[in-house]
Amino acid sequence: HFQIVDLSEVESFDVNESNMKQMAHLDRAAAKSNPHIQVAVIAQTSHALRVADAYDKHSTQSPWKAATFDSREDALAWLGL
Repeated sequence: HFQIVDLSEVESFDVNESNMKQMAHLDRAAAKSNPHIQVAVIAQTSHALRVADAYDKHSTQSPWKAATFDSREDALAWLGL
């Protein structure tokens, strides 16, 4: 069970720290019914990396394992796919 958040081809998006805090909150709630999820974020631009860092910062209480990668291959390998 996993999520892949692929931001590698995103040219722009309007996401801020508050949005990431809300997303992390929703994921923590979802983790109560399914605590065994891995979240692989693929981010290459500085903005995408900042967004991924903000998500990580607000996800510290989640049982989900999350990691950020600069390539899809690395993300898939981490997921065991």
